[in-house]
Amino acid sequence: MDARQVFVRVVDEGSFTAAGHALGLSTSYVSRCVRQLEGELGVALLARSTRSVQPTEAGRVYHSRLAPLFQGLVEADLEVSARQVTPRGVLRVAMPHAFGRRWVLPTLVAFQQRWPEVHAEVQFSDRQTDPLAVDLTIRGGGGLADSGLVARRLIEFEDLLVASPSFLAAHGPIRAPSDLEGMPAVLYTGHHRPNRWTLTCDDQTHTPDVQPVMRSDSGEAVVEAAMGGLGVALQPEFLAGPAIADGRLVHLLPEWHARKGAFWAVTASRLLPATVRAFIDELADVVEGRPWLP
Repeated sequence: MDARQVFVRVVDEGSFTAAGHALGLSTSYVSRCVRQLEGELGVALLARSTRSVQPTEAGRVYHSRLAPLFQGLVEADLEVSARQVTPRGVLRVAMPHAFGRRWVLPTLVAFQQRWPEVHAEVQFSDRQTDPLAVDLTIRGGGGLADSGLVARRLIEFEDLLVASPSFLAAHGPIRAPSDLEGMPAVLYTGHHRPNRWTLTCDDQTHTPDVQPVMRSDSGEAVVEAAMGGLGVALQPEFLAGPAIADGRLVHLLPEWHARKGAFWAVTASRLLPATVRAFIDELADVVEGRPWLP
C-alpha cells in the first residue's frame, strides 16, 4: 500500500493502531511506512507520544494536499464499480422494526432470490444507525438534519387515530376530538411527545387529554392492543391500514389530521455500488404509491 495513503489514514484516525485496524495492516507496518515516508521527504510529519500522534505543521500541510487526492481515487473506484451490471457481494441494511419487517425485509428477500450472489446483513433498530457503519439506512421521520448524507424519499405517511369496534361499542361513538377526553389510550413511546396528541382540521387544533392504559416502544404492539379493545391509539398508516381494511380497527375522525412523516433511504455518498443502487430502486418501486388504506 502507498505510504502516503497510510500517512493520511494515521492522521485521520489519530493513531497507528486505529489506522492499522482500518486498513487491515499491523501497527508496526503502519509505523514503518510513515517513518520511510518521512525519510524520503526529509521532514518529520508526525509528533509522537505514548498515547497518540499529531501531525506537525509540515504534516498538516501535506495531509491537506494528499487527503483530497486519495478521496478522489476512492470515488473513482466507486464510480467504476457502480457500473457493474450484476448485483453481488455483501449488502448491509439497517431498518426500523415495524416498517422494516413489513416492507423492507420482504423486498430484500425477493431481491436476494433474484440475485443469489448478494448476501445481506440486516440490523433492526428504531434508533438512528450511523450511515457509515452500513451500506444503507432506512429512516423514518419528518426530515433529515445530518449534513453530508444523501437521502432518497421512499414514501410519505400520516398517523391515524384508531380504535376497535368492540371498544367503540363499550365507550360510545367518537364524533369530535372533545369525545377523546379521558378515553383509555394505548401510547407509542417512540413518538417525540407520546402523551400529547395534536389533531388539526383546517385552522382548528385540538390536543385531547387521553388516559394512558398501556405504553409501548413497539408500534405493532400498540396496534395489537388497540385491536384487542384496550384503548384508542395513534399509529401510522402502514401499521394501522391493514386492520382498518379488514374491519379490526376503525379510522376515527378522518377529517382531523395528526403527524405526517416519510421514510428515507439514506447513504453516506451519492456514488453507490450497483448492489445498493439496485436495491434502493427496487424498494422505491415497491412502496411508491402504495395505498395504505382501501
